[in-house]
Amino acid sequence: MISSETPYKLAEIIRDTWPNLYRPPKPKKKKEKMNDYWVVVEHRTGRVIAHCGEEIDARMLCELRPTERIYRKQKFIMDQVIDITSTSQKQLPITDIVVNMDGGVGGSWEARDLPQIKLPEGEGQPVTV
Repeated sequence: MISSETPYKLAEIIRDTWPNLYRPPKPKKKKEKMNDYWVVVEHRTGRVIAHCGEEIDARMLCELRPTERIYRKQKFIMDQVIDITSTSQKQLPITDIVVNMDGGVGGSWEARDLPQIKLPEGEGQPVTV
């Protein structure tokens, strides 16, 4: 695709369009557990702008307004984890659906209406939207 006769600017455009074809990819860092994050804050007011998972994102936000923003590293505080298991097997009632298997393959089913609850009439005027 790129030869010695290819104009410099065209070769540059091709390399920028398909970077992994002409430049070896950078080795990926090993993903570790995320134990910290970065907070971007307004310098004068202390107002939090964003919480970032990567330092490069926090740095980029600070570079947008370098005189007004700073970023700092925060650590996650891992609290005690309590595992709770249910002592009873609770299930939702399924009595409102009736299945008839007498009709052959697949059968048929019918959903019965639930009883309607009548709300008390209000004294106010109706609202039109």
